[in-house]
Amino acid sequence: MYRFFTIVVISLGSLLLTSFSLDAVDTLGGTQRTLLASLFSSQPPSCPTDMVPVVSEAGTNCLDRYEVSVGDGCPVSDPATVTDTSTNLATPGCIPQSQAAAVPWRNVTYVQAVALCARAGKFLPSAGLWYHGAVGTPDSLATCTLWGQLAKTGAAADCRSGVGAFDMIGNVWEIVDSRAATDQIFPAPGYVTAIDPFGLPAKTASSSEVAYGDDYFWYPRNEAVAAVSLLVLRGGFYNSGRDGGVYSTHAGNGQNFSSAAIGFRCAKSL
Repeated sequence: MYRFFTIVVISLGSLLLTSFSLDAVDTLGGTQRTLLASLFSSQPPSCPTDMVPVVSEAGTNCLDRYEVSVGDGCPVSDPATVTDTSTNLATPGCIPQSQAAAVPWRNVTYVQAVALCARAGKFLPSAGLWYHGAVGTPDSLATCTLWGQLAKTGAAADCRSGVGAFDMIGNVWEIVDSRAATDQIFPAPGYVTAIDPFGLPAKTASSSEVAYGDDYFWYPRNEAVAAVSLLVLRGGFYNSGRDGGVYSTHAGNGQNFSSAAIGFRCAKSL
């Protein structure tokens, strides 16, 4: 026991001595970092407090905890048109935010959502990243904003995913980056009965499937398309009813489409 303790003390002393020696050299070389600091002070990267960590096919990334809302530096606080969103984008100090008790940013197109996420140093989440961030959200009319009126972000306190993201189901449809689904062959519109690895509908039926939350897939035709040309929306909105949910997907419009029922959230690399 004593011999082991002595070895530990000697080893620690050698480490400290080595650290102090390197510190002297580093100080002369203009750096202030020491070996001891690098060994004991280095911490793995973590997500900002307004984001949650999500593991998906894209690795580990951070996802906005709340649906995007307009930041304080934006001239139009609640955009009613795409033009309003353009006005905000033309303002350098206008940064989108992820914040509780705010009105979700709506009336935004796909390319505008991409640009706004970039403005915040983030990116639009892929369908798979969004899906893994949404899993675990209770699919219930009593829990999420699926029947009624638009709510402020986080107002449905129990509408929270397994990783801690709010309103992934309902409130507003959320735009996702559809590039990961470019070669996806979507099934016919109908109730979701099977999904692919990105959580997108792989099979549908005319009757609802309780295992998939009675969620519905909106799509105008059954043929192979480049999904990147479509506006892919996830989760449902405040009037989706039972059709909205984690597996609920809308791919019936082009990327220039916008609506007061469509919003988005952003992601960030760790």
